[in-house]
Amino acid sequence: MIKGIIVEGSDCSGKTTLIDALQDQLSHSGWEVVNLGHEDGGQFKRYMNSYIHADKAIFDRGHFSEIVYGGLWRGGHGMSTQEVNALTEYVFNNFLVIFAHAPEDILIQRYYSRSYDQIINSDELTVVQSSLADLLTHPNVLQYDSTSLISCDAMVEKVMSILK
Repeated sequence: MIKGIIVEGSDCSGKTTLIDALQDQLSHSGWEVVNLGHEDGGQFKRYMNSYIHADKAIFDRGHFSEIVYGGLWRGGHGMSTQEVNALTEYVFNNFLVIFAHAPEDILIQRYYSRSYDQIINSDELTVVQSSLADLLTHPNVLQYDSTSLISCDAMVEKVMSILK
């Protein structure tokens, strides 16, 4: 049984658009969006607790983002290899994982079209996307190319089909 969905991707990769579309389709069945962005403290316990207690959760990011952004901005993610492996194994046995991505020029265009300050720098977008791609090589990861609303609709249909 699938406990939840984890949507990963760099900033500007289309995560929010996809999460909103998934929420539109799934909220009537009790699914809710949970943001798992970075918080100070023990990362392994925080992620494992979130994953174990999940029931119909659509996670906006997961421990994969913690690994990438932690390495980029905080000098590391604070988890041992065994902890990362345990989280990853648990996720791939219990969750749908979707990797949202877009070509570099689209990421940059989206970045500069935003009207609010962003933590990430535009030159970090492709580094993050590439690092996440390296972590999300599992054959069960759903690849979401966010270059069109048609691809968003197709991904939602695919998720709905898997959940049935």
